[in-house]
Amino acid sequence: MNKKRDELEEKFGFSFQNLPDECITWLTCDLKIRTDYVRRKIPDLPSCPCSYPINAIVNPDYELHDPIRNESFKWREAADVIENYGRDSYGVGKCVRTLAWYSDPRNLASRVCCYDNDLALITRGGAAGGYELVSPDRNSEYNEKLDYMPYVICKMDWRAVQTQIQPNNEQKCSENPDDETYKAQVKKLEESFSRI
Repeated sequence: MNKKRDELEEKFGFSFQNLPDECITWLTCDLKIRTDYVRRKIPDLPSCPCSYPINAIVNPDYELHDPIRNESFKWREAADVIENYGRDSYGVGKCVRTLAWYSDPRNLASRVCCYDNDLALITRGGAAGGYELVSPDRNSEYNEKLDYMPYVICKMDWRAVQTQIQPNNEQKCSENPDDETYKAQVKKLEESFSRI
């Protein structure tokens, strides 16, 4: 396990020593079925809009055009407590997710995008979105086990989880938060480990 920790540290540039063995196992698991699913289905998800898509949230029939996929998608607010993954402590204002079954009934996943209080996309840090392997719209139990539990077993270390589930910024939105705020988030996370 120490070798795996060292490899992760070398690859990503921060310490994995405070994380439980279960987290390291999840981070280094090369399960073919999961890898194939991520490779085939996640690229089909839309890119995150740079601004909170209020029209898509207010009007459930509204389809927001994604310039990257050249398709339109329906979105909904992601307000579930479990789905928040502790992002509220890092300055998230609102999160949205795609309706999983809308564009492809065989794709269980959904894109999650989070926005600050100014409704600008959060592109990095503890409040950034990513994707869910199984949307709670499709199966809330699997969503909890596959998408929320990694945060729990990794002690809510968003840096570790984001090595596998990167925030989406395909539309090249402005980097958010700024460097100072991002560094403060990293410091807050590291201090939380020192208190354990």
